[in-house]
Amino acid sequence: MKPIREPLSVPIAKAHWRGLETLVEECYPGLHESAPRAEPRLLFHLGAPARVTCRHDNVGHPRLRSCGDLDFLPPWSSVSWDDHDPTSTISIWISPSLLATAAQGRARPDKRRLNEPKIGQRDARLFQIALLLKVEAEADDPSDPLFIDSIGVALATRLLDQYGATETPAIRSKLSKPRLRLTLDYIENHLDGEIRLAKLAELTKLSPSHFRVLFRQTTYRPVHQYVMERRVRRAKTLIESGNVSIIQAALESGFCHQSHLARCMRQVIGLTPSEVARRKEPA
Repeated sequence: MKPIREPLSVPIAKAHWRGLETLVEECYPGLHESAPRAEPRLLFHLGAPARVTCRHDNVGHPRLRSCGDLDFLPPWSSVSWDDHDPTSTISIWISPSLLATAAQGRARPDKRRLNEPKIGQRDARLFQIALLLKVEAEADDPSDPLFIDSIGVALATRLLDQYGATETPAIRSKLSKPRLRLTLDYIENHLDGEIRLAKLAELTKLSPSHFRVLFRQTTYRPVHQYVMERRVRRAKTLIESGNVSIIQAALESGFCHQSHLARCMRQVIGLTPSEVARRKEPA
């Protein structure tokens, strides 16, 4: 009988969303190979400094990997890591469709493509986005899909900024008044259901990445934050009316359950649903 080979990594958390796949894992010393895939991969080191030799194109790149270090693997690339110390990592795969969505509407895309591995990079913005996805992958309660959509577009846009197209919408641009009104009306009429970034962009005839930037520059908050605030305000009004239970108020405001509402309500207004029910102050 062949000896049983001990696994070289232990999955800690994983999640699969529209356009994104995330895996958090602890890795033991040994040779770790990356199977070629159609999606580009971002791999961030999370733990203590570790001695690692990364190999691609038959060339080894020994280094001391630190927390936040990024290895970028373009589509269909073949890379391996020879870990000399235990490591902790988060990998993120981004679908081609999400990258195409982020690239739409860019002012002047250049001719570069995501076709070369980038080993031992540092990018504070990409790392912060990766940490957000780590929290989401490890969470028991799912966040609003619009929040994940926004994270995905932000990640893809930043990736294109670093390794692909370089232009972004003008900093001072804002949504026109008709587009803003159309957006806000749609959000208000769909607070009890699912609101997706792609749909909001379609309404305004903008790309999702362009819409996300313009909405923030117009309202001074990300679209997912605005939607959460409006849902909290609706739930508060329903609870104060005394006509519905807290659970019903949560569901009619687009929250998954009562604890989801409680967490968001505390963030927005500093009160829990139970405290709102006791106070019954005017909205």
